[in-house]
This record gives sequence, structure tokens and C-alpha cells, in this order.
Amino acid sequence: MSMMSCMSVKSSQIFWNLIARKYLKTSISDIDAYQFKIDLTKKYLSHSDDVLEIGSGTGSTALIHAPFVNSYQGIDYSQKMVQISGERLRESILTNLNFNVGTLFNFQFDKKYNVILALNFLHLTKNLKRNINKCYELIEDKGYFITSTACLAESESDNIILKFLSRSGVLPYLNFFSAKTLESKIKDAGFKIVEKHRPGKDQKVLFIIAQK
Repeated sequence: MSMMSCMSVKSSQIFWNLIARKYLKTSISDIDAYQFKIDLTKKYLSHSDDVLEIGSGTGSTALIHAPFVNSYQGIDYSQKMVQISGERLRESILTNLNFNVGTLFNFQFDKKYNVILALNFLHLTKNLKRNINKCYELIEDKGYFITSTACLAESESDNIILKFLSRSGVLPYLNFFSAKTLESKIKDAGFKIVEKHRPGKDQKVLFIIAQK
């Protein structure tokens, strides 16, 4: 990883650590779209599944899905996010859910997973292809890769504003790519796309379920 990449990751970690508590209290902007993605994801989960969520944040999605699977591992590179998700886990009765600080490339994985969730994650990472390929490596044959991703390259006017805010540190690092690019990288990794939706008000967000 280059020095510039390290700086991008570090500044993004600082951003998410600073806003973690506020993020927890923020209401979901489009509850219908969120519920659509939750319900559709559940159709691809079974009680025998081992699930990994990358960028698990404050643990909201993990706490919903964990009761319906064998094991659920959430990782996030923000220590504060993991701290909050751990607090919420201790208030639950779940015994099959864990949250840890880590990334795809520094966490010590001891197994492959039946399902990997990357929700609101890929557009916050520097190397799209590398991250998708790593997910492919970590998924069992016939397993699923589920991602909800903002395809930020699809609005030129928004691009100018978002790029400025990201580069000035007001927002974390943002990766600008189109839906076409995202789909291409997922297919190139070896996945077959089985579901593709743009739920809710923000049509830039693409929800994909792909199978290995």
C-alpha cells in the first residue's frame, strides 16, 4: 500500500471514529429501501450459514440478520464503530455474533463464508477490483456476495461537490465509479449476478446479490 493510500485510510478512520456516536443516532433516510434490502437478503440466508459483514458500522444490520444464521462476523476499521456495535451486542441475547476491528487485508480469517455482505462499503475503498477479488476468495463455492453501493460517477454535478468535500476532509475517501463498472468488476472476479436493484429514492445506489 502506498503512502497516499495509507493517508486516505487513516483520514477515513479518523472521520468515522469522530462521527460514530452521531451516526448511531441518525435515522435511516429511506426506510422502505432499507427494509427492501433486509428482506431480500434474508431470502439468501440459512441457519447453517457462516456470514461475514465488511464495514459493519454500528452493527444494526448484523443484529437483524444474526438470529437467522449459524455464525456472523462483523469487521470495521473504525475502532469507535466496533466499540458501539460491541455495546449493542452485549445488550442482546445473541451468542453467534462477533464484532472486531479489521479490514479485508489485515483481519485473520480462519474460514471461508457462505455469505459476505459489503453494505455501503465499496465506494469508500480505494481499490474496487482488489476488494471484490478478496471477497471472492473468502466465499465458499455457491456462496453469495451481497453489496449495496453508491455509484457516484453517475451524476456529474454531484461529483464536483462530493470530490471537493472528500479531498478537503469534510467527507471520508470516496471512490467514483459507475454501476456499469461495479457490475463489470463483480463479474470479472468470477461472480454471477442473480439480483440487481435500485431501491428507493436514491437511484445512484445499486443493490446486487451475486453468486460464486
